[in-house]
Amino acid sequence: MESSDFLAIDFGVASCTMAWFDSTVNRAEPILNAEGETKTPSVVYYAENGDAIVGKDALQVLLDGASADLARVVTNVKLNLTKGITYPVEGAPGPVEASAAIFAKLKRDSQDGCFHRTIDRAVITHPVAFGEKEKAALKKAGELAGFREVSLMEEPVAAAVAWAANAKDRPSSLMVFDMGAGTLGVALLARQDDGAYRPAISSRSMRVAGNDFDMALYRSAEEKALAQFGQGFSANGEINRTVLHHCRARKENLSRLGKIRLIETLPQEGGTSASFAYEITREEFEELIEPLVDQAAQFAAAALKDARRCGIDPDAAVLMGGSTRIPLVARRLKEAVGLRVLEWEKRDVAVALGAATHAGPEPATVPEREIPPTHASIPAFPSSTLDDLVADIQRRAAGGTPTAASNSGPAAKPGDIDIISELQRLAGGEAPQPDTPSPTIPEKPSSPPPSAGGDDDLINELQRLTSL
Repeated sequence: MESSDFLAIDFGVASCTMAWFDSTVNRAEPILNAEGETKTPSVVYYAENGDAIVGKDALQVLLDGASADLARVVTNVKLNLTKGITYPVEGAPGPVEASAAIFAKLKRDSQDGCFHRTIDRAVITHPVAFGEKEKAALKKAGELAGFREVSLMEEPVAAAVAWAANAKDRPSSLMVFDMGAGTLGVALLARQDDGAYRPAISSRSMRVAGNDFDMALYRSAEEKALAQFGQGFSANGEINRTVLHHCRARKENLSRLGKIRLIETLPQEGGTSASFAYEITREEFEELIEPLVDQAAQFAAAALKDARRCGIDPDAAVLMGGSTRIPLVARRLKEAVGLRVLEWEKRDVAVALGAATHAGPEPATVPEREIPPTHASIPAFPSSTLDDLVADIQRRAAGGTPTAASNSGPAAKPGDIDIISELQRLAGGEAPQPDTPSPTIPEKPSSPPPSAGGDDDLINELQRLTSL
């Protein structure tokens, strides 16, 4: 079987998807897991015999809600990669080891059902907000799963690559609004002469996504249970993960149905139990999540405003990620950004398809089948505001190290972004390129560059520009 020898993995908070590049048809295709499905739940159950059971079978243990087994079920590993926690099972594994168990299953399933040979290279996607520690943990998990080589790619950029390779509507520039379970990623991209989309400004992300919608539904249902029975979903006030996952499934149903019904069993005093039923319409659910959706839409609007300051004016916004199937998300985004909002039936697997396309054989842009950097969101100074930039310039001039970047930090103040972009080019030793609206940003070095001796000039230039 001719193919790219990379397995592309979209590592999601709730579930993972896989894809590969099939050179016989010259396109990326999704890979089904051993259960015959595109989505593999990002859930691990550590059985008493020490086996790590991953995916649908692990999720079923959680949904069954047997208290003796719940402590052995691990969820949300992607959000906990660098938190240094361990799970109360044999060997005290942590989030990295749990992630490795998930990747190992995906590797086995792809080898058995698609490649029919050993695959030891992977490209794994991640949120824009992942820093160097999270990326290192992700690579370590891939290596523990048996991959010899692990390359990384930002999720919204991968989604844009998939769109460019598959969609008929390919505007000259576009916004990618990628909302999954754990994060929202927003990327502004421009189409190049070769037809590929490349980031026009730094991508950004925030922690408002499907998990928050699940929790809003959970809290609403629990309030009704408390009012009716004086009893919530857990005796100690902790989140009942079984009920929370039931809420997630009902939430997904509300994207298609006008009303859903949640039925749970509440423990009562004396060893008895009560049946609790909760109904909610789509309109009522949208009222619950409206503040969160508005926050996400305004986040995208702020990114669009910054892009326009840099001369990038997208023609459309493309919805990616499962959480964008909620009708309110598309409506609020359109109101906030004023762009055409494009939907795609492959949005649930778009990130994996884009990573596979990027990893696929294309000698003109991927020499020797290596994965080139998709974009470097952090130039020589990883600053998000002018104040941060001033501090970083002064720190490096004194022989110090620039501060760590945070793509989820505060947005640049109005009028700052052009100054930041210009100074970052100067700091990186590049000459200004006024005739190029979206210059290629060099990849962030693994360590800060030594002072070039011209940092005093940078400070003077900053003072001059900010006084304009």
